[in-house]
Amino acid sequence: MRRRGSVSIYIAIVFLSIVLLVCTISEAARVNAVQSKDKSITMMGADSVIAGYAKQVYEDYGLLLVWNKESLDKTLKKYIQANIKMADLEVRGNDFLESDLQKVSVIKKVNATDSGGDAFVNQVSEYLKYAGLTKAIDKLVNNSKKVKEDDSKESAADDITDKSYDKLVDFVEEIDQLIKDISDTKELSKQNNKINGIFENKSERWKKTDKTLIKQAYKICKKIKTIIIDRESDINEAISKIESYLKKKNNLLRKNGYKKAAKDYMDENLEVLKNIKDKIERVKKFDFASTISGNQTEKLNAEGFAILSMQIEEYFKDLQVTKITAQDKKNKSIFDSAKEFYEKGILSLVIKNTSKLSTASVKTSSLPSHTSVSKSQESSSLYDKAVVGVYSNIYFGNYLDQKKKNVLRYGMEYVIAGKDTDRSNLSSVVHRLIAIRHLPNYACILKDQTKKAEIEAIATSIAAITGLPFLEPLAKALLTEAWVLAESVNDVKILLADKKLSLIKTEANWKTSLKSLGNGTTKGDSNGFKYDVYLGLLLTITNRDNVVYRSMDLIQMNICKKYNKDFRMNKGMMSFKSKVTYSIPPLFTAMPWTVGMLSKSKSYKYELECNNGY
Repeated sequence: MRRRGSVSIYIAIVFLSIVLLVCTISEAARVNAVQSKDKSITMMGADSVIAGYAKQVYEDYGLLLVWNKESLDKTLKKYIQANIKMADLEVRGNDFLESDLQKVSVIKKVNATDSGGDAFVNQVSEYLKYAGLTKAIDKLVNNSKKVKEDDSKESAADDITDKSYDKLVDFVEEIDQLIKDISDTKELSKQNNKINGIFENKSERWKKTDKTLIKQAYKICKKIKTIIIDRESDINEAISKIESYLKKKNNLLRKNGYKKAAKDYMDENLEVLKNIKDKIERVKKFDFASTISGNQTEKLNAEGFAILSMQIEEYFKDLQVTKITAQDKKNKSIFDSAKEFYEKGILSLVIKNTSKLSTASVKTSSLPSHTSVSKSQESSSLYDKAVVGVYSNIYFGNYLDQKKKNVLRYGMEYVIAGKDTDRSNLSSVVHRLIAIRHLPNYACILKDQTKKAEIEAIATSIAAITGLPFLEPLAKALLTEAWVLAESVNDVKILLADKKLSLIKTEANWKTSLKSLGNGTTKGDSNGFKYDVYLGLLLTITNRDNVVYRSMDLIQMNICKKYNKDFRMNKGMMSFKSKVTYSIPPLFTAMPWTVGMLSKSKSYKYELECNNGY
């Protein structure tokens, strides 16, 4: 009996072990199957989220993104739960593979505007590759390396056209008039002639001690002294004004980059006036009473006084008086025309009828370029801009290829400038085109000796007419800048007429003259690029993040106008990473002692991660 009982116990223990082994293996297999099923369910849920892309954005702009008012974790949870419960079927899933969704957490979500729009650019790049536009991108990158925006030459012309220049010209005219008044020596010469008449044969007359003659000489000398002293206040005023002029002149020179002071005839006038002032001080100390007393030494002083007055008269006569020729006046009119041309509104110079320009405007406060502040993590800035440039040329239009159904008709101009109206964007682009044309045009004019000689001749006349010799180099700068500007404006006219323009400017394809700046020929070049290509080049020298965000601005504006006013690009998701927590109730190992060992919740728990996106 004992042996039989032992065998029974042994068999029971072995049987129980086998049962436990079978249950454990079965449970492990079941859990593995459930995990596989849950992984599939999770991926299906993630795919379902991605499948809910904004259809209108895809159809209009070829972009895939999810835009949903409901949060991502709730949306994903809803799809996973529906798959677990087999919502599309009438029968629930098999109990052997049952699991429960515990939690859905979003680890990372990448929206279109995140990280400077990197995801947006990557998707656009893939789209353009699929469309076979890789060569267009590479061509734009290569051409952009030939273009360098240069604004450094604009300041010289700006300085000579500002109010400080005009004020200085007026100041010089005022000083010139004052010096002319001081130089009027008719009365002084008249009195000098009288005293000289008395001093003739002075030895005989003074010996006779003619009291009447002495009194007469005394009165004349006193009158001469009065005339000269009266001039002292005018001379002091002239000296003060000239010193003020020299200070302003030197400030203007320093502002224009001149390290050394440039002397002109005003400096010479200042020295003359100071010498005259010094002589006036000597006249004021002159004792007429003792001079006309008959003392021989004093007689010499009287004679010296007469000579002194003559010297003063000569100094007055030596003061500079500018002589202006007819050619100077003609050159001055050319200079004034150049100055006026430089000060005109640029847009009115390149477009004859500005009334036909688009008047469209937008509010920019809710656009990605104003609501997004993140920076790009990519290093290929130039390539990114070229990608967006080619993409923008397809979808957003420009001045010559307007998209009339869009909120802004001049889309590419907006991507470059970012203003709130079509007109402002076009104006900004025109200024930038003129800026990039400045460098080749400036280089060309510096190499052309004929043009340089013409500029120098006019600048010399300006210095003579204005009475400001030191302004000759500034006048050259303005004339050069105005001519370069006129050529650049003419270049833009050619582009806006939908004609080709060469990147390189030569004497052969120069189209304007200095005498008629605004009337150059608008015949295009045989080799070169059209307006849309130049827009692409401008785009490549614009800040990378601005280019990307402004292109998203246009998409948002147009989608809001056509389909949904609440659409926002910064809510448009392009990829995400999530963590999903599941629990599996025990089945084959559901014995009390086994369940107690699993967890406090008496179930298996595990997590799955999923990545998905476009």
